[in-house]
Order: sequence, then structure tokens, then C-alpha cells
Amino acid sequence: MLRILLVVLIAFIATPATSGEQEALNEAKTLLEQGYPDKAIKQLDGFLASNPEHAEARFLKGLILVNQDQLEAAIKIFEALTKDYPELPEPYNNLAVSYSALGRFDDARKALQSAITTHPSYATAHENLGNIYAMMAADAYNHALSLDKGNVAARDKLALMSELFSVGTINNTPHQPAAVASTPVAKAKAQPAPATAPPVAQAAAPAIEEEDAELAMLMEDDSDETEGMASELEQGILSAARQWAQAWSSKDTAGYLSHYHSTFKPSRGLSRAAWEQQRKQRITKPRFIEIEVLDPEITVISEDEARIEFLQTYRSNTYSDESRKYLRMKREGNDWKIVREVSLQ
Repeated sequence: MLRILLVVLIAFIATPATSGEQEALNEAKTLLEQGYPDKAIKQLDGFLASNPEHAEARFLKGLILVNQDQLEAAIKIFEALTKDYPELPEPYNNLAVSYSALGRFDDARKALQSAITTHPSYATAHENLGNIYAMMAADAYNHALSLDKGNVAARDKLALMSELFSVGTINNTPHQPAAVASTPVAKAKAQPAPATAPPVAQAAAPAIEEEDAELAMLMEDDSDETEGMASELEQGILSAARQWAQAWSSKDTAGYLSHYHSTFKPSRGLSRAAWEQQRKQRITKPRFIEIEVLDPEITVISEDEARIEFLQTYRSNTYSDESRKYLRMKREGNDWKIVREVSLQ
């Protein structure tokens, strides 16, 4: 399958702040850099309660929400920022990141075109727009192949595109929390951000076998309480992931699908029923499938929620691949189920 990467450089904007306001913002940034996004959000919410229009605080909250997979909430923030600061390209760029993670590529395209209109020399937006067009083209080629499996031209174009993106200079560091710009730009409405604004984070949104376009930046929670839970829960989480892989390898579609939480939502606008039908077809079609879960890394978020990242190897009679896989797990009854699935470069 084709793996497509969308790389995004996120830069902060700022409005002038008093010393007290800047101290509160710096505390939120420090919490984020230390891997405590929930505490950073709480700090920002307190700040925004008395400074609801502060651009930097809103922007930072939007970034954290993207990292926490709360894409709809992030979209609301970035949409509002594009209306309040239409001359700045960064909110449009981050809005495109959020749209693309939900498979809303046309909306992402429009947002990036707006970023380029406001700042024609904004190289990041130009590059991202090219990637969006490539992702849309790949979808079209895949659809062509689903209608005509003998379409050699479409297959060759997919292979060429896959090779193109595989040699890209992608700096994907999923375990590092977003760095925070230490020096704000001058008043946002008076001066647009420079085209070479310092990068804050890089996000990868691949689209492969599971067609899930998630943002790959994973925040660590290093609290003592979480560490205590980990020793008791990790085996259950790892066991659930391996049982999921075994069901896939056994081509047991019912068992495979049973590992997904009732709240699991497919990407790209697919309904749960349509996604399940698609997965059944892809699992039953090969003569054999072999899935391995290697080098697992587990992070316990709470007693009922965790994430696991591992190297997944896939082999069948028609295709083989390996990638980093990220599963966000949540309890459903006594079992751990998948609520979010992402394949990482």
C-alpha cells in the first residue's frame, strides 16, 4: 500500500503580554515541554478566562489539542484565529494539519491556499499543498485500482509516488513534545509572521493499510501515579495488542473487528459499517497474512486508557511492509479496545 506523509512546521504567533501574563504563558509552555499537556491546558484555560482574545494562548492550546488527538476542538480554535488574524499564514497551516488528519483533504487544500494568499513566500504551505495534492491523487489512483485491478498505469503511478515519499527528508520524532518559541513576534495584527518563522513541531499523517491519518506526535505522561499504574496494566495492554494481531494473522475478521472500541471512528469520512466492510475485504483477499508486534512501548494514561507503540511487520502473498504503529487503547468492560489507530513513518 502507498504510504503518504504530510509534514507540517508549526510556528507560534503572539500578542504583547504584560510580565504577569508572560509568566503564566511561560509556565504553560514549560508544562508542555515537560510532557504534561493536560496541566498545560488547565493553565491556559485559566489564562484565557481573563484574556479570551490572546492569540498566543489560543494558538498554543490549539497545538496541544492537535497533539492530544482532539482535532475538532483544535479546528474551532484555528478557524477562529484565521478570522481574527487573516493576514497570518500559521493558523491556516495548522488548520490544514487538523483537516488532513481527519481525511478532509479538500478543506486542507483551501486552508493552505489561503495561507499562500496571505504570505506568498511561505514555503511550508507550498510544500504542504503539494503533499495534499499527492494524497488526493493517491486516493484517486487507489479508487481506479479498486474499479479496475488490471490498471497498470494507475498501479505504476502509485508505486512511483510511494518511492517519491519514501526518500523524503522527514524528521519524525514522535516521542518529543512540541518545543515552544521563546520570543514572541510583534503584535499579530500589525505584522505578519516571517516566512522563515522557527519551527515548533513536525507532524506526520500517513495513509496506509488502515487508511488512518493521525497526527504522530505522541505526548508522554510521566506522573508518579501513571508510572504506578503501568506495572499493573502493561501486560493486559500488550496482550490485547497481540491478540488483535493474531486475529488479523488468522484472517478472523470477527475477532479482529471485536478489538475495536464502540467509539472507534474511521478516518476519511467512512462510516463504521463501510470501514468494517473494507477491512473484511482486505483481510480475506490474501491467501495468507502474517502480523508481528515487535519492540512495544506502552504508556498508561489512566486506569482506563493507554497507548502502545510498536514495530508492526506485515506479510502476505501479495505485499509486505513494516511500520511503526500507534494504538490508543481504552477499556470497554474488562477488555482493552482500540479507539485510535495510526501508522507512523
